[in-house]
Amino acid sequence: YEKEEHEKLAGAIVALSPEKIILVGPRLRTHTLPVLQKSSISKDKIVCFDSPRGALDYLEKEISGGEAILFKGARFLEGIVEHLLYTKSDRDQLCRRGAVWDARRKKWGL
Repeated sequence: YEKEEHEKLAGAIVALSPEKIILVGPRLRTHTLPVLQKSSISKDKIVCFDSPRGALDYLEKEISGGEAILFKGARFLEGIVEHLLYTKSDRDQLCRRGAVWDARRKKWGL
């Protein structure tokens, strides 16, 4: 159901009418992006990255504070969230903590 669920996600995104859509990962690129590109959403509102590091780099350049950001979790997105937290100690409340996960995030450049 992977393809169908990612296509349904595109429909939910269109219904929200967000100012910007940042997709991260190959499944979103393969299944969600094409649906969004065929929708009423302007193409310049959509950016897509294969890795969380690319998305984090983009966010660090583009956000100024006060934005509402919705993350659909997968692909080590908690690594992105960790870097954007105002209160850095809040990272301890995120999923995938511990040495094994720290090593995996490091592999992703996070």
